Amino acid sequence: MTIFNMKIGFEFVIRHFVIDVYSGIGGKFKSINYIGPAAKPGCITWSYNSTPIEGNHLTFTVPMNVKLGYPF
Repeated sequence: MTIFNMKIGFEFVIRHFVIDVYSGIGGKFKSINYIGPAAKPGCITWSYNSTPIEGNHLTFTVPMNVKLGYPF
């Protein structure tokens, strides 16, 4: 699996806390090869963008994160 993201963000200092907010856009390339018996196509998976079909798949990602820190 290969993931490529471009992000931009801001950092705010409020009293003694630092809030870091960033977001971006990118892509994820997955190559799925089954060694044993393959799962049935259309089965329930635990990942929102998981594809149980064998082969190469490209999906888009939109990472959004918020961090809270305390400098000392």
